[in-house]
Amino acid sequence: MKKVLLLKNISIAYYFMATIIFGTIVVDTVVEPLVQFYILMAFLVGIAFEIMADISDMEGDMQHRVQTIAWRVSPRSAAIISSLIFSVVFILDPLPYFVNLHPNLVHNTPFLLLIVPVAVVYLFISRSLMRDQPKNNVLKLRSRTIVLMQIGSLVYLIGFLV
Repeated sequence: MKKVLLLKNISIAYYFMATIIFGTIVVDTVVEPLVQFYILMAFLVGIAFEIMADISDMEGDMQHRVQTIAWRVSPRSAAIISSLIFSVVFILDPLPYFVNLHPNLVHNTPFLLLIVPVAVVYLFISRSLMRDQPKNNVLKLRSRTIVLMQIGSLVYLIGFLV
């Protein structure tokens, strides 16, 4: 699987969203619009994260002939693609405030006030990734992204409950 360009990234991004999909199916046969949106967001963050992670893993990937954008094209190209996807996440993150994906989030001001900073941090991660692709910076951004994903999930939960 690792020998096919982007297949590894797509597979791992699928794992980001798989628990949401299967958890939803176990609870209910209907996948609500908010859950569909959350699945999309998990996939986008997952694929952006994995493409970014490939930059820091490039040496090992080269040794094992793992096909990644960072190795096959360039670390800069991988950074651009990852940053573009993170920018889409930035735009989509507050969407449930504006579009009625669920009545608990639409026009929910506390949710908006909490999700905007999370979304903005995705832009900061993108900017830092675009500026510097050395392994130590990418590893730092990977750690920040993991924490940010967890905070974002909590914000959605808080917004849903408030």
